[in-house]
Amino acid sequence: MFEIREKILDSIAYDIYGTVIKNTTYLMDKDVVVHSYAEFNVPDIVLVGSRVLENSGDVFVSGQIDVCDNCKLEIYNRGGFNASFKLGNNASVVQVVSDNRDLNAIDFNVDYDILVVNADGINLSDVMRVGDAARKIYLRDSFVLWDVGNINSHNLSLDGDIRLGLDNIESILNVPILMDVSPDTYVQVVSGGRINPLFAMKTFVENDNTYVKFIRETDYTKFLDSNLGLFINSLRADDGANGLVVALDNALSMDDINKIMADSVRIAPINMMDSVTAFNVFDMNDFNYENTFGASYMLFEDTAIYGAVLRGGINVGQMGAGVGVYANLLNATDSFEEYSGFMIGANLVGKYENDFGFLRGKVGGNITRFDMANVFDGIESVDNPVGYSLYGAIDAGHNFRPINDLSVAPYVGIGTNHIEILRDAETKYFGRIGTDVSYSFEMLGIKYDYGVRFGLGSNGDLVVGGRAHFMSDMDMIGGHVGIDCIDNKNGRGYKITAGIDLKF
Repeated sequence: MFEIREKILDSIAYDIYGTVIKNTTYLMDKDVVVHSYAEFNVPDIVLVGSRVLENSGDVFVSGQIDVCDNCKLEIYNRGGFNASFKLGNNASVVQVVSDNRDLNAIDFNVDYDILVVNADGINLSDVMRVGDAARKIYLRDSFVLWDVGNINSHNLSLDGDIRLGLDNIESILNVPILMDVSPDTYVQVVSGGRINPLFAMKTFVENDNTYVKFIRETDYTKFLDSNLGLFINSLRADDGANGLVVALDNALSMDDINKIMADSVRIAPINMMDSVTAFNVFDMNDFNYENTFGASYMLFEDTAIYGAVLRGGINVGQMGAGVGVYANLLNATDSFEEYSGFMIGANLVGKYENDFGFLRGKVGGNITRFDMANVFDGIESVDNPVGYSLYGAIDAGHNFRPINDLSVAPYVGIGTNHIEILRDAETKYFGRIGTDVSYSFEMLGIKYDYGVRFGLGSNGDLVVGGRAHFMSDMDMIGGHVGIDCIDNKNGRGYKITAGIDLKF
């Protein structure tokens, strides 16, 4: 990289104001500043040593500028310029650009270079336009805006501290884009006006030329919390093909990184509890307490839950109560990787009913052990985390009986759901309204009961379902089947149940 003076160094320079017209050769033995609105018109200029010419005048005319042997002429052109050049042995001419005012092309008749120095926000396309015939365009200690698709970088050279403003980084990842880069050059990538920490610069040598290319930074401690960064680095070292690692490595912005981490159960383990919450919503809407042994299948987004329940209940006058225990196996994916879990839980249900209305309530809780190694707890990696939840609802309503065998029971109530896993916890309270409709009749000693229900929570939970039940009083045995659907902010799920009911 050649050296320039970059500014007027002589304590006394030639300052040109107004109109200067001469018919003789002008000896340029000092730097020259042609000020705004000035006119400088001479037939020839002969340099005495290396000089700086700052031209802001309306007219700068010289028949020929002679650059002496081993001399350099540096030109800042912010005005009109018309001259030819003659270079001595080992002489050179450089047009210097430090801001947009210097982007005025000079019609050079000799080889020349362009130097962009101490610039802030200059568009490199404009520099290339001014220097379309230049031997080399040098960038030094500058911030330049670069539309990679419109620029041929073969004649660019970088030195010092360089910031490149790029908005289409993904088009040039892992592709050599620059050559002749000084080994001491420090390059930062700026995207959308901000330094993008996801990208690093890598230099390499090929055919005796030094190139630079953008690579995705994969040391996550450089742009994430140190504990989280170390966790991802360790996960990447153990299994570079892990779905989460691959997704993170392919992200092109911090927004993408944050979204991936927010969706991941490995980094945000509270997400594991989404399927547990869906199960809880289904369960707190089921107030049946007959003696039963049943099975269920639940599909919620990317989670499948297979379960069994054992329940016993009793009626005493206008009151009824029941207790149930259940166990579930779950298989799930968070779009990046699969995991599984085992849940055990229990619930209590009670109901009181008279001619005026009814009051019912249900509480439950469960524990789920998830089969997944290397889960981030906010500080370190944990294997096979355990999640806990408590849930419950209480409703009040009234039974309308438009005909003997038909019951329409609207209700209003409140509910709660608490989940926690590792260091994350979440508790929600919500109001709820809905209606249960049932139709019952008896035929040939068998009682039949068909019902549908609809419920809506202030938390956005929408639950609809249907159930069919039969019981033989003589045999004291019966059965039931049901299907329910839930729709909430986490997605949509379905639950199918079937069981054998006993009467004591």
